[in-house]
Amino acid sequence: MNRTFKPTPIVAHLVEVEHADDEAAQVAGRAIAEAWNDREFWWSATATPLAKCALDSPAMTDDVPAVLDRLIRHCGTYVHNIAEWEPAP
Repeated sequence: MNRTFKPTPIVAHLVEVEHADDEAAQVAGRAIAEAWNDREFWWSATATPLAKCALDSPAMTDDVPAVLDRLIRHCGTYVHNIAEWEPAP
């Protein structure tokens, strides 16, 4: 059975741990949950919404790879960071 990801824990992590802006975290959380539910466990599918969230959140000071690492650990998933495995544009 496939696991379903909900935006709520992603948003909560971004706001409470990473100090993201509430609205930016909502947008990123929905995009990330949607990507993961579509089985898109690619670096680009997760890092792109996180980067946008970081740009819109002045209090988020860590770089995207560090935030991504903590997020996937928090959510108990894995994101592929191998360029050759990225889907073709």
